Amino acid sequence: MRSQGLAVIELLKNADAKRLDPEDYDGSRWQGRILKLAQTPSEQDLISSDTALTVSALRYIRAVHVGVNPLEFKFQLEVEGSPLPLAEFIQTHVLNASDP
Repeated sequence: MRSQGLAVIELLKNADAKRLDPEDYDGSRWQGRILKLAQTPSEQDLISSDTALTVSALRYIRAVHVGVNPLEFKFQLEVEGSPLPLAEFIQTHVLNASDP
C-alpha cells in the first residue's frame, strides 16, 4: 500500500480527533486489512481494500467539509456552502500528496 493510503487510514482510525466516530470509517478494520495486504493478497483482497478505503475517505472528507446536514434529520434548516466535488478532491489533494 502506498504511503498516501496509509496516511489516510491513520486519519480514518483517528477520526475522533475531528469529533467523528472512527467506526463510521472502518476504524477497527484497517489493521487487519493492512496485515492481509502485506502477505500475499488475492485480487479480490486488493479490490475490497481499495474500495473500502475510497468509500471511507469520501465519507470522511464529506463529514469534515460539510459536517452533519440537518436536512438528513428532517430539521427545517438551510445548509450553506458549496458542494465539494469529492472525486476531484481525492485526485488533486490526496492521491499523490506527500501528506494527505
